[in-house]
Amino acid sequence: MKIRSYKEVLWILKEVLRGEAEVKQIAKRPQQIEDVWEIKLSNGVIYRIWGTTVEMVRRE
Repeated sequence: MKIRSYKEVLWILKEVLRGEAEVKQIAKRPQQIEDVWEIKLSNGVIYRIWGTTVEMVRRE
């Protein structure tokens, strides 16, 4: 599910900057233009981010 709200993206960023989110880089290749990041927030929601796309992957 793609995220369309800047408010939700801002909330994700705040959790990352406060150190409350678990962030891992899941793809990085020299030929690949965009890196792919997976972010697990404190509420158990997991997002995948690449380029300008933010998608909610699943809840744990």
